[in-house]
Amino acid sequence: FGMEIGSRIRDLDGFRATVRYIGPVASAKNKAEIWLGVEWDNKSRGKHDGSCVDDAGNLHKYFDCLNGAGSFIKPSKVVFGRLFLDALRDRYVEKDAPEIATAENKLPDAFVSTSKGNLKSIEFLGEKQLRKWQQISTVTKIAIRNDNISRMGDDIGEIIQHILEIDLQDNLIWQWQEIALLGKQGSSLSSLLLHGNKMETLLKSTVDSFPKNCFQNIRLLALNCCNIQSWAEVQLLEPHLPNLEELYLAANNLPDLPRLEAEEAYRAATGIVIELPNVVSGFLKLTVLDMSQCGLDDWSQVATFSQLPNLKELVLDGNLLHKITPPPSLITDAENSTSTSAVFFPSLQRLSVSSAQLADWSDIDALNQYTTLRMLRLSHIPLFSGKGASEVSHSLLFIAFHFLASQYFRSALLLLLVLSCWNFSMGQPSPRENDKMRRELICELLRERNNCC
Repeated sequence: FGMEIGSRIRDLDGFRATVRYIGPVASAKNKAEIWLGVEWDNKSRGKHDGSCVDDAGNLHKYFDCLNGAGSFIKPSKVVFGRLFLDALRDRYVEKDAPEIATAENKLPDAFVSTSKGNLKSIEFLGEKQLRKWQQISTVTKIAIRNDNISRMGDDIGEIIQHILEIDLQDNLIWQWQEIALLGKQGSSLSSLLLHGNKMETLLKSTVDSFPKNCFQNIRLLALNCCNIQSWAEVQLLEPHLPNLEELYLAANNLPDLPRLEAEEAYRAATGIVIELPNVVSGFLKLTVLDMSQCGLDDWSQVATFSQLPNLKELVLDGNLLHKITPPPSLITDAENSTSTSAVFFPSLQRLSVSSAQLADWSDIDALNQYTTLRMLRLSHIPLFSGKGASEVSHSLLFIAFHFLASQYFRSALLLLLVLSCWNFSMGQPSPRENDKMRRELICELLRERNNCC
């Protein structure tokens, strides 16, 4: 493959980088030699910020990156990637592919030395059984991870048209057109996992050039750690994903989601109003959304997704959220008794907000007003700092008593009535166990309440 700005490479030690510059370098002995200026994924792998100093002491800037993340490297020292089909044939086999072992189950030209110095042939047993799991024509799931794939090619349709799931994590894919090309040829594809592929910025012009119905049947799309820099990029994909049910976006950056507190402060200081959408549109069939470690720090950013009609599970782990606020319809207005709004998260049943900045019981008091919630995870938050895992994960009464000792007795009662379990790791209790647990907790709460009063 030819060298190209933005392309992904891997060096001979296995470290991955993005090409930021192609050309001569002033500090090189051969001033005409072509070098690659790269930005490493491992920010401590490089030596500079995209610049160098020539023999005369003059500074030359070739590209921008964090200091220590940049390097100049010879093209011969890196791998530029390969075709999906080549990797597929290395990992899987055609139905009529010749067997490796002989009729006597011996590997040809493969020997080991015995203690006496003799050569003993190596036997390969079970090749026919193993081949059953390697037949491209019979498998429905393909996983080719960390294998330098960068291009799809336009000749894979007949081979993958029956495949339901493709896992291409940690390869060298970077162009959205290649993903669209894969989707077009994988007519049965319903699950696509692309974790760890640093994608180019998605533009409207790129999306407009996608083949028609290229992602028509996709129900699960995993884009964790894919260099997505805004929700606007994700929104551009929405018209091409009419049947999407699960979307995983962990470890990306979504700074364009509206932050009401910051916007109000900016408007008060400058008088300038920033027009941003209040709610996310589309994604009508989405049931699972993972936005862990996406830089969210205001619950109003989460509220942007409150009108997704079928969203059942929301994962927000690793964000700096400091407070969970009530639905707008339950916030008292100074002039009116209550504000009016559409139903807030109408289908939400499972919520995970672990490793957030929730430090006080009042920060989560609003949870009892999310009436559809059934499962909750709140681990590794300041509220539980200094408490053992068993105290937090295996004692619902622990929570109730802390609410009980404050003005949040009603919250404790409602929270325990609503939630089936405090932490996903506890598992889902049976309906009979659930009802029994609730009765016991309510009775214990009421007894404790009477003692406190």
